[in-house]
Amino acid sequence: MSLSVAQLAWTAGVLDMRGKIQVKQNMMRATRQMTLYVESGNLSVVRELGRLTGTVPEARKSAREVFHRRGCNEHCEDPHVEVLADVVPQAKWTVTGVALAVVVGSVEPYLREPLRFAEARDEVMEGLAVHGPGSGAIIKALTRLEELGWDVPPALNHLLPVKV
Repeated sequence: MSLSVAQLAWTAGVLDMRGKIQVKQNMMRATRQMTLYVESGNLSVVRELGRLTGTVPEARKSAREVFHRRGCNEHCEDPHVEVLADVVPQAKWTVTGVALAVVVGSVEPYLREPLRFAEARDEVMEGLAVHGPGSGAIIKALTRLEELGWDVPPALNHLLPVKV
């Protein structure tokens, strides 16, 4: 089972509009940690990204406030402007490391600006530690994404469990 062209193109569109790369340098890691994320108040979009990648988006603690200003002349004697605030819930979807490389590599043909994410994907692929600490997380992420229909790069197929 593979993801449909529509699902890949939809994901690419979301990444083109809202996708960001975050780079973290952790002294306990041999390589920089690359994270692809989408933060949005459109919760259905963030939930769908989570469903497609087998991840759970996180609710954001800091919600954005949207202010509405309108003139009040219905129930007040003196005209003035009322300011009403609505709190818009936010959520954040993320994929890190090899999952970032798989997602970006799969949607790359549909991205309007593919070079925007290519450097992060390439850095992840070059720094993959397929043996030793962290290799179990790589295998787990690849297996999860393949089961969901993502195309695993051929160079990483040897890491997937053998199907009987």
